[in-house]
Amino acid sequence: MTLPFLFIQTPDNRRLLKLPTHKTTIGRSKTNTVTIDDDFSSRVHCTIQQIDGRYILQDNGSRNGTKVNGQPIDTPIQFGRKGSFSIGQTNFLFSLDDPRLDPDWLSKPAAVTPEPAAAIPANAAGSDSSGLSPDRLFSHLKNQPQQNNVAVNDVSADPLLDGDDDEDVPQLGDEDAMFDPDAQNKMTDPFAVLRRFIKPHRARLDFAVNQIGLVNSRGENLHPTELAQTEQEITDQIDDAGQSDSDQDSDVGMAVNIFRLLLLSAFAGRASDMHFEPGTESLLIRLRVDGSMVSLVEVPSALGARLYGLIKVLSDIDISKRATVQEGHFRTQLPDRSVDFRVSFTPVIHGQKLVIRVLDSVSSPQHLNDLMLPDWMLSHIQKVSTQSSGMILVCGPTGSGKTTTLYAALRDVDVQRRNVITIEDPVEYQLKGVTQIPINQKQGNTFHSMLRSVLRQDPDVILLGEIRDRETAETGMQAAMTGHLVLSTIHARDTVGTIFRLLDLGAEPYLVGSAMNLILAQRLIRLLCNNCKAGRKPTPKQMHQMGSFGKNVGEIFYPVGCPNCFDQGYAGRQGLYELLTMTDELRDAILKSATMGAINDALSRVLFTSLEQSGYKLIADGITSPEELDRIVGSSSA
Repeated sequence: MTLPFLFIQTPDNRRLLKLPTHKTTIGRSKTNTVTIDDDFSSRVHCTIQQIDGRYILQDNGSRNGTKVNGQPIDTPIQFGRKGSFSIGQTNFLFSLDDPRLDPDWLSKPAAVTPEPAAAIPANAAGSDSSGLSPDRLFSHLKNQPQQNNVAVNDVSADPLLDGDDDEDVPQLGDEDAMFDPDAQNKMTDPFAVLRRFIKPHRARLDFAVNQIGLVNSRGENLHPTELAQTEQEITDQIDDAGQSDSDQDSDVGMAVNIFRLLLLSAFAGRASDMHFEPGTESLLIRLRVDGSMVSLVEVPSALGARLYGLIKVLSDIDISKRATVQEGHFRTQLPDRSVDFRVSFTPVIHGQKLVIRVLDSVSSPQHLNDLMLPDWMLSHIQKVSTQSSGMILVCGPTGSGKTTTLYAALRDVDVQRRNVITIEDPVEYQLKGVTQIPINQKQGNTFHSMLRSVLRQDPDVILLGEIRDRETAETGMQAAMTGHLVLSTIHARDTVGTIFRLLDLGAEPYLVGSAMNLILAQRLIRLLCNNCKAGRKPTPKQMHQMGSFGKNVGEIFYPVGCPNCFDQGYAGRQGLYELLTMTDELRDAILKSATMGAINDALSRVLFTSLEQSGYKLIADGITSPEELDRIVGSSSA
């Protein structure tokens, strides 16, 4: 059978390929048959597959869609002898005939409309996305301004033509076909984009878009929820969001509906933050999912202004000011819980960048048992948490889950019998039965000053948000030695580094050795997506690094990317831990010399597992990848 041709055109490049296999994948990942460098392309964006002699185009659940005839495709599409589609700014012509032998088609292609594929096997089903018919494609390419940020990379298929050789590449002629710029250049419907984003993750949601009540910072429910619905009604409501006239009958109604759908997308994606980034004519909205940024949708600036107005009203922020830093908060009322959001506006060149922190307690561990700690670490921490005095320090970089760990420990404290007080900057989650004090630097309420005040409030347990200076460190350690259990965080690379960090702050060695019970270092490591991870035989170096964990390991796994994981290759995170228990030998080492060699020598005689060793166990278990461990720990495991 004759192999098909694929002509690829970008604003600054063109290429003709002969597709060598019955299945061709297209996307950003270099593992595809055809690799493209397009900001709107997913890792494995779409597939052209031969099924029973027919060539089928299917979208692979991409975020921005595969377009045919200007519309996103919801089902697989069957090509005739010719067809066309587009991904972002990259356009494709498919042909069973050599295009160079048909100059009339290249100069003035006949309109060819792919037909919906009939009787496609279930495993060939696609998702949704949009493009131009051949008669409009070349007119569109000819009239588009040149942009240099999109290019077609080398592909594994054998190219018939060098994309940089203009003498061999067919030149575009003067087309008579008209191109409708209004139909092509208008921004993709944000409601449709968000529905496509939510679709693969709908199982995580047990509420509908109109069941998200918007409550301002004063506790007033400005946009209440609707009554509870059946599962089918929830599904129908998500599918219909933004499609009725009533959804868009006013500026406020439009803003409320799109914002609710944005929030629903954040819940579906388990996002920790929402980023709103203004451009010259549009607002790009992205989510931080499992520590990585994921593009969600781009909306016109006018709609972005309505969203900003709504969010500022909810957060009690002055809507007339744009050149200053503005902060606030609001919450949403869901059928089963309320979720707090922290808002931060910062002036940038095209307006204000907005970041919304999602403080959803359901998405984070609630108790020590939920932290996925090794059994021996969990036992040590639980034992110290019940003691009347001592100190537990958690160290790690920003965003490593330190606060979540401390909150989990506090939730296991019996607040009915013990007086628990926290000093935080800011208070992120409200804990029942706990006195929580926010830091206010403008009023002189620092960690140190508030800690001295709290010691006169008869506390049993004190959570100190962070140790930043000598005074706070020494006061906290003195409190730990005088009948209080103190939990706090510090910025240090690992447990041994925490000891030297405290000494560098000026804390006395005897305080460090006497007050400290446990030091926990932690990171958040991404977990491989079980739907798409790929195995590979480990190298001898990797087997050596894994040590005893690598025994009987036939393969280790790497990320690939699919709709389930937003093309990241990872889905979810868990803690990676290193626990240092203070022993008499370790205290002696700190008091006598406090050198790295002396401390490591003392650690060699007790149960101690480093962050890197903990990561190797996860690699051996097929839970994460060597490159992810190298990213967060800086090992040489990749």
